[in-house]
Amino acid sequence: MKSGTVFGIVPLYGNQGERMGQYRKNRLDEELKKEIARIIRGMKDPRLGLVSVMKVDVDADMSAAKIYVSHFGSGSFADMMAVLHKGSGYIRSELAKVIKTRTVPQLIFIEDHSVEEGFKITEILEDYNRSHPPTRTEAERPSAEPSEQQEE
Repeated sequence: MKSGTVFGIVPLYGNQGERMGQYRKNRLDEELKKEIARIIRGMKDPRLGLVSVMKVDVDADMSAAKIYVSHFGSGSFADMMAVLHKGSGYIRSELAKVIKTRTVPQLIFIEDHSVEEGFKITEILEDYNRSHPPTRTEAERPSAEPSEQQEE
């Protein structure tokens, strides 16, 4: 047995414990994201439309979880958020059936507009590329002389 160990257990020094805690938190975030998305898909309210769970961030003490959601299709974001806030108790109770943790965190739904912003940026870049066609520099222009490879 190594010196400094108790019953063969090697103590964690430095930030190894923090990394393990971060790994567990990330794993829990991803599991909650998957299950919340599944539960929301099963909800039959037409105001939800197509809801995407973009990210879940659980507090260290498991008291609350921020759920970042994005909305596609018809209907307003405000209606979707109202349905999610009203149904958070139902979603939480369904989570309790599948997530094996001591407590199920309070669910806080937050609007995530990153996909819409990404589309806007893409459109701006495409408009710019259409209005500013690329110009060739002297080095990029093909030479007027035939290459040696084309000769047979």
